[in-house]
Amino acid sequence: MIKIFSAKNQYRDEVVKLWQASFGDSEEYINFFLDNCPSYDTVGYFIDDKPISLFFMLEGQVSEYGCKYLYAACTASEHRRQGIMEKLIKFAQEHYKNLGYDGIFLVPASEKLYSYYGKFGFVSSFTKSAVNVNCCFTNYCETKQNIDIKEITNAKLRILNSIDSFIFDKATVEYTIKEHLFNGGSFSYSCNKNAETLIFYYTSDNGIIIKEYLNSENELDLNYCKQILNNNAQNVYILYPLVYNKKDIVEEYTKCGMCLPLNSVFEAYLKNNNNLYAGMYLD
Repeated sequence: MIKIFSAKNQYRDEVVKLWQASFGDSEEYINFFLDNCPSYDTVGYFIDDKPISLFFMLEGQVSEYGCKYLYAACTASEHRRQGIMEKLIKFAQEHYKNLGYDGIFLVPASEKLYSYYGKFGFVSSFTKSAVNVNCCFTNYCETKQNIDIKEITNAKLRILNSIDSFIFDKATVEYTIKEHLFNGGSFSYSCNKNAETLIFYYTSDNGIIIKEYLNSENELDLNYCKQILNNNAQNVYILYPLVYNKKDIVEEYTKCGMCLPLNSVFEAYLKNNNNLYAGMYLD
């Protein structure tokens, strides 16, 4: 039996156990998502009134097209390879098509899953780029770091709206920023008369990972990076949209998302726009 339910209030213990067994995340993080993510459906496959396979569907869009984000797809180990996830995906495809959505977006957890989701009609349309900088992050302007999350949410939406990309709805964008901070991340924001720049990053033993670099002029501004980096030798890994297209510094382009078109109009859009940006999705 397949049904849509609210994991925030229903079958919560079963959902936490299934998620944790599949991905290894802490109960603290799972409960943070269940309690704080503002709007999501939980699509589940039930046996004996117990969810044994599920995923979450969050609100978003690509350009003017309404899309759901399929997140945290998981199946209990003893029920895998029985076609249950396929049934859930086909159910979601029909259900959200009937509700008027144009597509379903997801980020495969591994390379082999691109072919798996491709069987259901998902197409690879999202790409990220990367560049390494031999510097180390330092705190940049504490007053900037203390900007209200709602202001940062608005800044992010302003920048992303100028890029062909998948974007969560406003409330979920705000949640992704809170989740980033909950997981130990930081952000830096700069605004001048020419452009806004917004960076979300993590500090690790291996250096700095900039999870998302956004600039309203669609440029990777290394001069700005140099202002917030010191001279200590460290590896800094910067992710940014392919649409910036700085071929002189880009090391490689990597697939990072797929879309399932639910109508012919959105299908045509994806065929003509195969280098979209996925933003700071949940992973």
